[in-house]
Amino acid sequence: FDVVIRLYADSGLIDKALELFYLVIRLYGCVPDILVCNALLNMLVKCKKVEIARKVYDEMLDRGGSVDNYSVCIIVRGLCKEGKVEEGKNLVENQWGVGCVSNVVFYNVLIDGYCKKREIDSAKQLFKKLKMKGGCEPDIATYNTLISGACRDGKVEDACQLLEQVKERGLLPNKFTTPLIHVYCNHGDPVRASELLIEMMERGHRPDLVAYGALVHGLVAAGEVDAALTVRHKMVERGVLPDAGIYNVLISGLCKKRKLSAAKLLLAEMLDHNVLPDAFIYAPLVDGFIRNGELDEAKKLFDLTIEKGIDPGVVGYNAMIKGYCKSGMMKDALSCVNKMIEGHHAPDEFTYSTIIDGYVKLHDLDGALRIFAQMKKQNCKPNVVTYTCLINGFCHKGDSSKAEKSFEEMQSCGLVPNLVTYTVLIGGFCKEGKLAKAASFFELMLKERCIPDDVTFHNLVSGLKNNATTACSFDESQKYNKSMFLEFFQRMILDGFCQTVAAYNSILIYLCHHGLVKTALRLHDKMMTKGFLQDPVSFADLLHGVCLEGAIEKFLQEVPQNFDIALDIFSINIVIKGLCEMGILDKAYLVMLEMEKVGLRPDVITYTTLISASYKSNQWEIGNGLWNLMVRKGCFPNLTTFNVRIEYLVSRRRAWKANSLLGLMQNLGMRPDEITYNLVIKGFCQAGYFEMAKRVYSAMLFKGYRPNLKIYQTMIHYLCKGGDFNLAYTMSKDCMSKNWFPNVDTIHTLLEGLNK
Repeated sequence: FDVVIRLYADSGLIDKALELFYLVIRLYGCVPDILVCNALLNMLVKCKKVEIARKVYDEMLDRGGSVDNYSVCIIVRGLCKEGKVEEGKNLVENQWGVGCVSNVVFYNVLIDGYCKKREIDSAKQLFKKLKMKGGCEPDIATYNTLISGACRDGKVEDACQLLEQVKERGLLPNKFTTPLIHVYCNHGDPVRASELLIEMMERGHRPDLVAYGALVHGLVAAGEVDAALTVRHKMVERGVLPDAGIYNVLISGLCKKRKLSAAKLLLAEMLDHNVLPDAFIYAPLVDGFIRNGELDEAKKLFDLTIEKGIDPGVVGYNAMIKGYCKSGMMKDALSCVNKMIEGHHAPDEFTYSTIIDGYVKLHDLDGALRIFAQMKKQNCKPNVVTYTCLINGFCHKGDSSKAEKSFEEMQSCGLVPNLVTYTVLIGGFCKEGKLAKAASFFELMLKERCIPDDVTFHNLVSGLKNNATTACSFDESQKYNKSMFLEFFQRMILDGFCQTVAAYNSILIYLCHHGLVKTALRLHDKMMTKGFLQDPVSFADLLHGVCLEGAIEKFLQEVPQNFDIALDIFSINIVIKGLCEMGILDKAYLVMLEMEKVGLRPDVITYTTLISASYKSNQWEIGNGLWNLMVRKGCFPNLTTFNVRIEYLVSRRRAWKANSLLGLMQNLGMRPDEITYNLVIKGFCQAGYFEMAKRVYSAMLFKGYRPNLKIYQTMIHYLCKGGDFNLAYTMSKDCMSKNWFPNVDTIHTLLEGLNK
């Protein structure tokens, strides 16, 4: 009987095995051999017949038969699979006594059960009990289970602590630590994920497809597509071929970066490896070609998808429809919609909104309204984008009244207007000169806590500029004796909008840039009467405008009495910095010359700003001249000035000269900082003087400076380039012990060197 029952059990003939099992009990009053019973229990659990398995187990106990660890483990595993972890725990305790478990296997089964139920705290308590018991230590399976559970629950720190315990105990992290790679990637830290993968390989474990896939996903999500491609290359070298999921992520990432040639090569590689592409791979490629303006290529690929019998899906059809609309080919777009319907895909909000927007851009408002009516007829509810497209169409046509009606209809449907909706509508009113309407919707926008952006303010400022007599003149005799916009900017301050001052200053500088300096000054005066305090930025904005008009000397002479403030070096430095950032260096130099005429002497900030801007714009001779002028005038360079000068010398491959400046700083009693040392180290590394770079690095340590990430990054990068991978690896470990991590490219360069 034992042999037959075992044969039935192993063959999956459960009913036959059970029939013979109970026949043995009836005939002989005992159960079959324990090995036979365990085989039966195992098959019952595999077939999800846990209750029957439990009855067989009870028969084994009741008939005087013995049960061993394996018998109990089978039942406990079955109970845990059904989520009955506590029942499994009770079964173990009933067999060996409360608090007593024979070995680590039972703990692992129970911990796994808790983790799958997302009861991490219970799993951790059981884990602590296991660590406290003598002679029953957690093994790598225990840690892997807990790490996976912590990762699923988003408890990254717990997972990291467990991994450290694994290392401390000398247990080797194996492929089941892949969930931690997933977590690092999901939390936007692909560098840490790369480090873990490297560590796995150093310990002799071969990462599998899941581990590589997690890293590729994380790198692409972080925008590091090139690094992800390097990982894919390493996979293939190690005999792990990417699957469709990895190819999909890579192709999608390349398309978003507009690297379509590389994406097509990957597609060809897929086909060579007999990995069949699906709609999720073709759709990003189609969309990528469309974004790149290659509609013909997109159409060829789209048609090929259909020829291969692959359903493009709603996403694929929408991508192609967007391409046609973008090119103004509305007939083709509508034809694609018909094919979409024939393929049993109903057009969605994106489909209709795209077509409506296409008609609007062709100034065919009737066509847009026709599609809008069809959309409603098909019971497809318009969304905010749909209404915004229509509002944009009415505004382009100069019919702001109908645009306003569409806005009201949208609100009546329970839809909340977004930034684009408000901006388009405000722009339409400003274009028609209806500033009162624009102001009212701007006020509504603020009440709804929708933050304006640069385009919104551009529309408002354009309205102010184009209707200057209405909005920018503040005569009491006019209908609007106060600026509507000033009132709303003031409301922004009262309501706590931190962008208020920036908004106010952006209008001032916009007016100045367009030659409306007098209007800007009047606006400034009005703002002051409304309670806005004078601040350096608004004053600097006015200075920008005056500089652009070439009237800086006269303005600086009139500033004290007109603005009731003392003109100081701080204000002048602000405007010089602003002009430098705008790239108007000749005006910035003029300001420095004119400031001396009103009794203001350039200081170290003035010179440093101009020297830095000159070097950045490749005006080396002017920068050097300003450096010499600064020294002649008795203005002592500060740390920033020296760093600017050293950076310039390093960029010109003059590492020894940069090192001399470093020595001069020390002779003058000035302490270089990490930036200084990093620049000099970089200079020697770039020039190939690695020994000098090491000496500067050692000197920095001797001076008591602790290396920062940039210094580590520079040294490791150039050591790898110079082939000194052992020292680079030592520095990498030292760097990472401080929780600083080299970037992805450096890690891969180091990895390639160590593999050679």
